[in-house]
Amino acid sequence: MQPITLLVPDSLHLGDEELLDLHRSVLDRSGLSLAPVRVASADLLPEILSPDAVAWAPPWIAFLLGSLSLATPLLSALRVGDHDSRSSILVARAGIDGLPGLAGSHMGWVSRRSVTGFLLPRLYLESFGVDVDTLFATQQFCGSHEGAAEALANGSVDAIATDSRRLGGILERTRARVLASIGPLPSDLLVAGCAVPTAVREGLTRSMHGLWVAGTTFARARAGHLDVFDVLGRGARRESPDGDLASLANPS
Repeated sequence: MQPITLLVPDSLHLGDEELLDLHRSVLDRSGLSLAPVRVASADLLPEILSPDAVAWAPPWIAFLLGSLSLATPLLSALRVGDHDSRSSILVARAGIDGLPGLAGSHMGWVSRRSVTGFLLPRLYLESFGVDVDTLFATQQFCGSHEGAAEALANGSVDAIATDSRRLGGILERTRARVLASIGPLPSDLLVAGCAVPTAVREGLTRSMHGLWVAGTTFARARAGHLDVFDVLGRGARRESPDGDLASLANPS
């Protein structure tokens, strides 16, 4: 059997020895041979994933691959420190009263590729029928979660989107409140192209389940693992603990 191409984004920071360990472990357990190929950016996966290949994909990209019928999940990849309660949060300076208070504010995002710092919270706001591009007076990309926290602390922005694991540090630096917690955030996934044979899918799932590689353990992907993106994308979430959000859709 030909080696199975495994696309690995550079953002995972996996070294050659770690990828070799993964290949050896799968080969010993299943007889399947992996051929890792590094990819400069996970954003390229929808364009370059061939039907007979597999990929290690961040959750948003895995969702896009599924939406385009290019791949299906095989295994979740849980890194040390990841847990189900991790989420994206919208945090604002004191004085902004709930999500409707974001209208006309100055917003700080992390980067266009950040799931917790841009993609998921933007999708969350859009699920209420909000035009995010007209909601805020200004929007800026801070480059990192730390940069976003600093912008909020020094008053450059009124609100930020970030990872829930950053909340403690933010609250230590400035008076702020959490406007929304969106999640839990799904883990990375190992996904299989639509033409990967059933026997190969099953072999990879069996051989990688419970395997530890570079601080990551693999587990069977649970049903609904990516539902948070689908639910928000369909605009199904219309209410919040902050109350009626109708004013968000038509900010005054």
